[in-house]
Amino acid sequence: MSKIKGATNKMAKRIAGMLKDIDRKPPVEQLVTYLAVGEKLRGMLECEAEYGSTAMADVAACVPHLGTEQYAYRVLRFSDLDDEVREFILKETATPMDNGASLTLAHWYWLFCHRPDGSEAERVAWLGRELAWLRKESPSAEVLEHVEAVLKAEYQRDMEEIRESAREAIGVLEMI
Repeated sequence: MSKIKGATNKMAKRIAGMLKDIDRKPPVEQLVTYLAVGEKLRGMLECEAEYGSTAMADVAACVPHLGTEQYAYRVLRFSDLDDEVREFILKETATPMDNGASLTLAHWYWLFCHRPDGSEAERVAWLGRELAWLRKESPSAEVLEHVEAVLKAEYQRDMEEIRESAREAIGVLEMI
């Protein structure tokens, strides 16, 4: 077994230990744990020479609560939040939705993926509206994933229309 694989296996065991019984933890503790796991994943990626280029996939395959490389990258996304944003997320997670459930990592991931460009004031206003909607509607992670898939499909269609328009414009320019 190579040194790289050994380091990766050690990291996988460490992360698996952190995530053990995570479903039994209160929601805020779950999020704190995922934030810490994200930091471990970030450190692992920053040391590719030690862990190898497939470390994220290897760790995800060994840690049941990560399951897939894609999900591991979702957790990683939360590793570079500043303290103010972390505090906000934890405070909002501690506030139950209308159905009594708490916001989860999936809810926060959805919000981060869909936040609009614009001024900070516009983003804060958008976040307030989205949090109000999430609290009122209390959609499950599965519903959010479906909405995300629909939005991605619409984006792909829009991009294909733009590409087609660009091809047509190039064709016109080439005739001139």
